[in-house]
Amino acid sequence: MITSTSFVLAVPSLDVSCAFYRDVLGFEVREMDDDGWRLLVNGACRIMVGACPDAISPRNLGDHSYFGYLVRDDVDEYYARVVASGAEIVKPLLDEPWGMREFGVRTVDGHRIMVGQEISEVNAGGVTVVDLNYVSLYIDRFDEAVAFYSRVFGPPAYVESELRGWNMGATWLTVFRGADGPGGNADPRNIEFAVQVAAPAEVDRLVARLVDAGALVFSAPRDTRMYEPMRFACVDDPFGVRLDVYCTLSTGPTPSAMP
Repeated sequence: MITSTSFVLAVPSLDVSCAFYRDVLGFEVREMDDDGWRLLVNGACRIMVGACPDAISPRNLGDHSYFGYLVRDDVDEYYARVVASGAEIVKPLLDEPWGMREFGVRTVDGHRIMVGQEISEVNAGGVTVVDLNYVSLYIDRFDEAVAFYSRVFGPPAYVESELRGWNMGATWLTVFRGADGPGGNADPRNIEFAVQVAAPAEVDRLVARLVDAGALVFSAPRDTRMYEPMRFACVDDPFGVRLDVYCTLSTGPTPSAMP
């Protein structure tokens, strides 16, 4: 029967490593009987670090540089702390299909650590958002907007005197007259929404259709990564709305910055 667990790590410099674990990851640094060792403690986690200046750097170990998965009860706050410290994040904070909200960080020595919390615990004290639906645009040039989106998505499937609606898979895009919106007679500003398509090639086709209708390309179609690997493009319609068009990729490209 295992009654406790501790990690044992070789590090090039005890002072540098202990400062990182203390200041960035919030560990307490304890002396040990041997001057070449320190004990790092954070809650139920114990890490023994030993000074091994001539050992292979963990940065040269590839995937073997991963050594632990730390389960927290405050992963969002902890992630914010680690990011603010300037530490190298090897995986951003994400909700994963296996039920964990997690991120990865590389230590000053090159070791990699995963940190997570069960999604059910993250959402237990608040509201669990299951989806985002019903994009609504209030456009002063209503007739022009209806003509634009009809050229891109076809005739509206829902029609009332003061609105038009297009079915977008599991949700709806609705265009209202600008006078009915919170800003009165005006076109939208600083609005962006994303349209997901079924295949990567469809990103390019939809962008071409948007441009033909009068949109301007902000970011041409390319394979990239934000949250997950995807084929992505971005255009601005004539009314102040930015449209993202994307399709997720089963195998991700080398991560690059989004526009």
